[in-house]
Amino acid sequence: MLACAAVIPAGEPTVRRGVLGHFAYDRDGYLHGERLIGSLALAIVFLAVGTFFAMWAASVGEPEVLGFWTAATFLGVKVPLLLILWWLIVRHTEKPGQERAGTEVARIVHFLEESAASSIHAPDSERRLAFYAAEARQLAAESSGERRAMAAAAAERIDGLRRRVSVEPTDAGRPG
Repeated sequence: MLACAAVIPAGEPTVRRGVLGHFAYDRDGYLHGERLIGSLALAIVFLAVGTFFAMWAASVGEPEVLGFWTAATFLGVKVPLLLILWWLIVRHTEKPGQERAGTEVARIVHFLEESAASSIHAPDSERRLAFYAAEARQLAAESSGERRAMAAAAAERIDGLRRRVSVEPTDAGRPG
């Protein structure tokens, strides 16, 4: 089994987040799924109630009430949902030339090494290991300092696995 040697560099800068950032993400930058699903359920309830009242107002036949509920539903529910969606999309864009954080590089290296270790016995293990090593080399090329060394070392370890797998005999050509 391949041991993961990725460590998170000390002294990573902390990111300041607003109220929505604290609500949607934990300290490590992962989404709070339960909170977001609850918010989505609440938004669906608001949409359903707004639609019900809009349909009720339309059946009553008062255009002023229908206009009020249509505007309230649009401004009170749909616009904030669109703004939250836009914020989530913009927050996760990578900017060209911007280096990844050390925690992100460590997570990627850990994922690549775990994936490489789990694919050793796959029929196409050489191809998979070559892919993981190439990904680690690309990560090293995009990083600097400790992050580059971490990714380059992972690429070497994965290449070592690939060389070992290509030398070991497989069960495919054996009789019986």
